[in-house]
Amino acid sequence: MIPIKKFSQVFNFLVFFTLVLAGAATTIKVKKSFAQEETKNDISKQETTNSGQTQGLAGQIQGLVDWIIRTHNLVPRPSKCEPPCYVLDTMTLSGSVDKNLLLFKITGGVIANEPVLVPLFGPPHEIVPGDIMINGKKAVVGFENDNFYFVRTADKFFAITGTMSIGGNMSFTISGPLNRFINSLEDGRVVEGNLLSGIINSTIHLEPGKILAQEGLVTQPPVFQVARAIRIQKEITFEYKVTLSSGSEVSSVTLPLPHGEVVLDVPGFKGWKQESSLLTVPTSGR
Repeated sequence: MIPIKKFSQVFNFLVFFTLVLAGAATTIKVKKSFAQEETKNDISKQETTNSGQTQGLAGQIQGLVDWIIRTHNLVPRPSKCEPPCYVLDTMTLSGSVDKNLLLFKITGGVIANEPVLVPLFGPPHEIVPGDIMINGKKAVVGFENDNFYFVRTADKFFAITGTMSIGGNMSFTISGPLNRFINSLEDGRVVEGNLLSGIINSTIHLEPGKILAQEGLVTQPPVFQVARAIRIQKEITFEYKVTLSSGSEVSSVTLPLPHGEVVLDVPGFKGWKQESSLLTVPTSGR
């Protein structure tokens, strides 16, 4: 059997440990009773002494609880969300490239407790937006410098819809971060592909449909795609794969070599030359 004095110390430890884990409490009542009554004077004195100790312990616990309640709001907490305070899930592009009437839908949500600026697309001097709605209501649209249009909202979940017309370059930029881009155009195509993911500060290029391409009314701007491989053998060599697509004839391509590269070969091309930090490759007829 555990002596009463030792039991009181164990009880004090357990109650304090529980308060530390819980962080706060409202009311704790400690009551101590004994099931048996003793008639001897020494037992009665021992009960009276331990009862006083228990009441003192209850007062200490209540004081600790009162202190926790008074000071729990003094713990520093971040007052504002660290940007970006929004999530852009999916952008779907539909409509007609030939008619230069594109429809878009952007879904996402705000993770802050106050309104934030949600970027759409840009640049503003090349894109003309129209009829922009957010969750079925008219949206107030603005733009920042010459980067992108934006809407201001605090909606935890939103769907932004509207139209857009593009200038002569037939391209637009997405600030992001955007999880997915889906192409659902009626005519024309997206040069980068029908399904893109992980988009940040990227340019989307559009190619016209067959009607406008045949009439020569719209031409696709040059688009470069570069892949690089590093080969470590007796010597360290680099292999570049450059893909160029364009809606008009390109007689030659000049590529910069900013890291002091020395070109050994350009397979499939004749007449290429390297001058200092520039590589010129003839592409006429390809």
